[in-house]
Amino acid sequence: MALSVENVSLKYGELRVLDNVTFEVNEQEFVCLTGPSGCGKTTLLKIIAGLITPDSGRVLLYGRPPSVEHGEIGFVFQEDALFPWLTVKKNIAFGLEIQKVPREEINKKVEAYLELVGLKSFGNYYPQQLSGGMRQRAGLARALAYGPKVLLMDEPFSSLDAQTRNELQKELLRIWSKEQKTVVMVTHSIDEAVFLADRVVVLTRRPGRLKADVPIEMPRPRERTEPQFNKIRQQLLKMIEPELREVGGNKEAY
Repeated sequence: MALSVENVSLKYGELRVLDNVTFEVNEQEFVCLTGPSGCGKTTLLKIIAGLITPDSGRVLLYGRPPSVEHGEIGFVFQEDALFPWLTVKKNIAFGLEIQKVPREEINKKVEAYLELVGLKSFGNYYPQQLSGGMRQRAGLARALAYGPKVLLMDEPFSSLDAQTRNELQKELLRIWSKEQKTVVMVTHSIDEAVFLADRVVVLTRRPGRLKADVPIEMPRPRERTEPQFNKIRQQLLKMIEPELREVGGNKEAY
């Protein structure tokens, strides 16, 4: 087991955001978190990262509390969060420089990750010179470069057009397969979750509680046109529909 979320609850003032959430993630497993808007998915991801302390419960990474400072967690945000004044190369190198990695090793790692994410020719470009998809690739390279044990992703493709999003989903699986990382990813898209994940963890409307933990028992690569794919997708949608009705959510958004 890589990650254990144990009875995690959190309130903001009188607003209860998460209530007694428990699940586990095995090493090298790809898990997607989904649920209606406002159910605490992103908050839970930040608790897993050690950025927020829960009111009760705990998160353990390989048996101890996680720490961003120790380089155990990589975080990919909804927006690329690149430093606009740094080139792609220097953005990827940033975390390694903080860790005081020798310059020769930094240069090798930067070149390796530029190639891994398909940006080998764009290392000297600035973020504003890249497309949205390319910036997300650069953000992923930066998160991976310093060797985190667990990669957390908060709807990293939500702002992209459908074609780019589908292409980057395939790229993410290729990179995940090569890097052998443990991944926990928040997504609103059931289609995305079924395409990517080994398991999908479904949260209820706020306060977020664990509603279901669904294994995706399909071999990869997966085709969205397969009957089994659509069957699993419909199963997950049926779980989420009652939660959406309570908060006025749009089923079509999932």
